[in-house]
Amino acid sequence: MRVYLNRCIVSLVASLFFIFLVDLFTQKPGRLGGNGNLGLIPLFFAIMIIAYSGYVLLTLLKKLELNRKKWTNILAASFLVFIVSIVMEIFFFKRLIHELGGPPTTMDSQIYRFGWLNQGTNTLYVNMYTFIAFVSLILSCYAALSIFKETKLNE
Repeated sequence: MRVYLNRCIVSLVASLFFIFLVDLFTQKPGRLGGNGNLGLIPLFFAIMIIAYSGYVLLTLLKKLELNRKKWTNILAASFLVFIVSIVMEIFFFKRLIHELGGPPTTMDSQIYRFGWLNQGTNTLYVNMYTFIAFVSLILSCYAALSIFKETKLNE
C-alpha cells in the first residue's frame, strides 16, 4: 500500500511540474511570435504523466478498503470538485480566447489561422483545472463503482 501511495504522490507532483512547464512555454496574449510552438514538448509529456498519474491513482484506490458511507462521501466531494473545476475551466477558456482577440477563425485574433493548438493556447488543454477535473473524475467514477458493487453484494 505504501509503495502505491508513494508512486501516486510522485506522479501527481510530476504532473504539477509539467503543468507548470506547459504554462511557462505557452506564450501569453500580446506576445505571440513566429518561433513555433515550444509548448508542445512539455504538453506531450504532461499528458503522458497525467495519464500515468490516473493509472497509479486507480491502482491505489483498488487497494483501499472503505465502507459505503466513506465511498459516498468521496463521491459527493469529488463530484462537487469536478463540477467546480469544469466551470473554472470554462471561465479560463473564455477569458483566454477574449484576451487573444477571439478564436482562430476571427480575423482580428492574435491566433488567426493558427488552429486551436498553437503557442498561445497550450494551457487550454493542460492546466490546473483540467488536472483537478481529471483526478476528481477518476475518484468520482471509482467511488460510484465501489458503491454499486457493494450494493449488488448486499442484495
